Amino acid sequence: MRIIVDTREQKPLKFACATVSEALDCGDYALVGKRNLARVEYKSLGDWHNWIRSTAPARFNSQVARLRKVKYPVIVVGGRFFQRLPRHYGVSVADSVHLRKVSTLVRLRIPVLFANNRREASLWIQDFLGGLNG
Repeated sequence: MRIIVDTREQKPLKFACATVSEALDCGDYALVGKRNLARVEYKSLGDWHNWIRSTAPARFNSQVARLRKVKYPVIVVGGRFFQRLPRHYGVSVADSVHLRKVSTLVRLRIPVLFANNRREASLWIQDFLGGLNG
């Protein structure tokens, strides 16, 4: 098994299997030989919060539209769901925006997985893509 790492990925995750660097039209990771079957978009927790809370939705909408073109798109976030969100008096405005965009992704059938750290994210991505190999 070999994983394609997008050439624009600034801090690529490390995998136990071989990787190859290629430009991907969407997502950060794919499986060699099955690049149109599945894509994984990886977001650090900070990037996730910036992406999901953006007041200008163009980047969010553009990435989501491209991910929807593959059969099995997934977004993996390096951090816990409510980590670093303000927690004053219950659900904040930021939380409600966050939840609304996550529900949009779920409705569009783009699963979002929150991994505790980069290591856990890389293990999950490798297992997910490896499962498509057989």
